[in-house]
Amino acid sequence: MKQSVAYLGSLPITFSYQAALQLGDDLELTGYPTHGDIYDAVRRGEVDCGVLAVENQLAGIVDETLHAVVQPVLPSTGALADSDTRVRIVREVAVPVELWLMNQSGRLEDVRVVKTHAIPMRQSKETLDRLRAGHPFGFETCASTDAAAREASVDPGVAAISSKNAPAGYPNLKILQRVDDPVPGGGYFNVTRFWVIEPHDHGGVALNPVEVSTAEDVQKICLLFNLGRDEAGGLARSLAVFAEAGINLAIIYPLPRRDRSWEYTFVVEFEVAPDAAFRVNTALHRLRTVADSILLGVYPKYRLES
Repeated sequence: MKQSVAYLGSLPITFSYQAALQLGDDLELTGYPTHGDIYDAVRRGEVDCGVLAVENQLAGIVDETLHAVVQPVLPSTGALADSDTRVRIVREVAVPVELWLMNQSGRLEDVRVVKTHAIPMRQSKETLDRLRAGHPFGFETCASTDAAAREASVDPGVAAISSKNAPAGYPNLKILQRVDDPVPGGGYFNVTRFWVIEPHDHGGVALNPVEVSTAEDVQKICLLFNLGRDEAGGLARSLAVFAEAGINLAIIYPLPRRDRSWEYTFVVEFEVAPDAAFRVNTALHRLRTVADSILLGVYPKYRLES
């Protein structure tokens, strides 16, 4: 039976589509306009899973994805730990990214406005600023690189930042140049990481330390926590649980709480080696004594070279 997968975009020209292709050989891929739409499709069971861009090598965290996945978990009242996660993160994949500027004429002087998703726009800021010095143009964000390419294909004053595959879907587009910013020292290394999500309707995700301890490779954990009380040292006490267990946090990112103004739910992601599984499990139990927490996923670390 085919596995149905939701990706971002309407045509098979996006980086999200490339990420979805890594999930197997027998796939039925369906495009959705936004990351929130992908989340909703997975939660409703319209598809078996979805791919959501979560972090880019140059632009950092994809806020849209964190809001799409985390906000439905946050309670209006009561404990975070009593919520249903609704989806769970089961895997991560990564895609090398090249970003190209394109329009109908292939001439930069015809560009009135450049459009793309907010994250590729951030990945190209230095290059676009240099181009604007000689050819002033505006910027507008779109729901996806595919949406930007579609707009450029019908408006000669619009240039899109999209993948090099975009002209295959919109044949009247011509590529001007590559625009993702080079890394310090020259050259390019730009990668976007994606979460793979599946439906999950039974509270939070559970860590099975036995399963993790026998895994062949490093696992990753994503969790949310709220501070127990708004007081001095609350965040430090929560983070100390990880430090004392020897856990290196790769990401800690604040999102506004629904039930308390100017307070935050923290999104945390970290790696777990097989020999650290029981130590991490103990740390998660300790975290519950100083903070309100819930797991969003336990999943294998992706290695790009594989």
